[in-house]
Amino acid sequence: SAITDTAQKADTNSRSSPVQLAPAGAVSAPAPQNNPAIKALSPGDSARATASATPDTSKKAPPVRIEESHSIDFAKNLTEYRSPRKAMLLSFLVPGLGQAYVHSYTKAGIFFTVEVALAAGAIWYNSQGKKFNNQAKTFADENYSVDSLRKYSQNLYTFLVNDYNKIDTAEALAAYFTNIFPDTQSFFDAAKNKSGEFYADIGSATVVRNSYVQGWKDCQPPFNSQSGYVIGPDSSFSVSNDTSAPYFVNRIKGAVGNPLLDSNQYGFSNDERRYIDMISRSKSQYDISQYLIYALVVNHIVSAIDAALSAKSFNDRLLNKETMWDRINLRQELVNTGNATVFGYSLCLRF
Repeated sequence: SAITDTAQKADTNSRSSPVQLAPAGAVSAPAPQNNPAIKALSPGDSARATASATPDTSKKAPPVRIEESHSIDFAKNLTEYRSPRKAMLLSFLVPGLGQAYVHSYTKAGIFFTVEVALAAGAIWYNSQGKKFNNQAKTFADENYSVDSLRKYSQNLYTFLVNDYNKIDTAEALAAYFTNIFPDTQSFFDAAKNKSGEFYADIGSATVVRNSYVQGWKDCQPPFNSQSGYVIGPDSSFSVSNDTSAPYFVNRIKGAVGNPLLDSNQYGFSNDERRYIDMISRSKSQYDISQYLIYALVVNHIVSAIDAALSAKSFNDRLLNKETMWDRINLRQELVNTGNATVFGYSLCLRF
């Protein structure tokens, strides 16, 4: 029959066909020979079996959804990369230059403007200090007489020698005189050369009792070698009650003057006070100039640090990475002050 012929042909083909080895790891199916469960298939059954074993490619798998994508241009990164070290060095030399290097032009303008303003302020206040100092020196040259001080020192020495009730020995006299004028010859040498030491000795805000005050032309009261201080009945001065220091004079209370500087002085001079005020004003201008120079140094340091951080942020943006500045957010919020609710701002940093 047709069925028997088909089975015989299948048996013959299975014997004559070469054996094919399965790939490693593949599971081999049992041989269909002499299996009573296998039946001959009609052409229609064979087609249906083939169709069921073939995967259906008409239905495509759903596409993969990409939430966020970034493209990185590596060629651009190589040309646009900014060295944080170079940016820091540039801004340390010239504040704002490193920011311009990383295209942060707003901050570059701010740092450079601050630099120019501080430098201009330091130069201006230094020039003002120098101007006031020169004015004070000119005032001293016009109103201070070294000859007047020399005459006072000679009269005082003679007075102390003649006043044996106050000075008992030559050694004590020398001690008194040295206490008044620690280094007289050095002072006269400085006055002759118009050195800084001379201008510091004739008036200083830190010296409570100036033994060189008698060199000012308006110094009162006058002093002679016979009676010491010449004080009239209506004078606003009086000799010190300290018998061990007859060279001191006091200003009577109620007279015009600074009460803190009215006792135990070598004399009183309004010109000396004006000179001290001029020197103090000059010093204040110099001090402001010095503070501005300190601020310049701080501006260089802050600008250098900011330039390095800005360079890193710039490079992070090239790689589409989130920078530190992207995590900072300034937003408006309602703020309860206790009495009312008002609009305010909060600075948030996301970690």
